[in-house]
Amino acid sequence: MFPLRLCKDGREGSLCQEKAHKILDPPTGYDLFAELLRPRHLLSDSDGKTLVFRQSGASDGSMDIGIVRLEGDGELEMLFETSFDEHTPKLSPDDRWLAYVSNESGRDEIFVTRFPPSGKWQISTEGGTEPMWSRDGRELFYRNGN
Repeated sequence: MFPLRLCKDGREGSLCQEKAHKILDPPTGYDLFAELLRPRHLLSDSDGKTLVFRQSGASDGSMDIGIVRLEGDGELEMLFETSFDEHTPKLSPDDRWLAYVSNESGRDEIFVTRFPPSGKWQISTEGGTEPMWSRDGRELFYRNGN
């Protein structure tokens, strides 16, 4: 087992061996665990029960966003599995919204979806990267394409 700091209150959690294998052995053979060790690619919801991650190395080479629920069966669930790159997921402080970067428009732009995903809205119009929510979750900041 590898300890991961999951909770905002500083408690430590860990992925059990069975859940780790589901993450470590995806169909593509890509070593997702190496990605999970990079903090910018792994985040948890406010109660520490769901991990959100970016997975690269899909068969078409794109990056996608997925989750692992640490309670229950711990199944890996891909939220976005497209031929486009989806990356840099950021949950709002209340865990109701997920901001992310996608290149589906032909360049990196900021999108927002409800969490769990339901619908999506493009936020940026001239390129965007590095989304970041304000502390109260009422504003979303990002770098524009310029």
